[in-house]
Amino acid sequence: MKEIEFEKYRLELNNKFVEIDNELSQKYYAFLRNLLISSTGFITAIIVFTDVNLCSFYNIFFRFITISSIGLGILLCSILLYGEVVVLKSLHSNLREYINKLQVGKIPSMSVLQTKRKDIYKVIEVFCFSFYIIFIISLVGFGLTL
Repeated sequence: MKEIEFEKYRLELNNKFVEIDNELSQKYYAFLRNLLISSTGFITAIIVFTDVNLCSFYNIFFRFITISSIGLGILLCSILLYGEVVVLKSLHSNLREYINKLQVGKIPSMSVLQTKRKDIYKVIEVFCFSFYIIFIISLVGFGLTL
């Protein structure tokens, strides 16, 4: 009797984990997408609405840093978004393989299918958010030197 209760509890925890993991992935993807969209608007506005002929040396310097950092942030954010697609493809592949094994009758001992991002995406994430921090700091400098 206790084994049945334990198995039921384990399945509930497993379902809760999958639910939280799915929600976390959706929120992270939405955050990156919104960051990418707003960044594109910022870089467009900075390039279009500033007249380089009227800027001082410091202003041009901060403008260069601002545009460079947000450009690199956009690039790395795009790579991170693609990384989320890679994780989903990997999960899809693992699930297909698991289903094929079940249909053949080879029941694997795995009860939870998980995939994780490659370590390179963690490094890219750190650089991405670092460039956004540099962007915000340089944007303040750009605004103060106008």
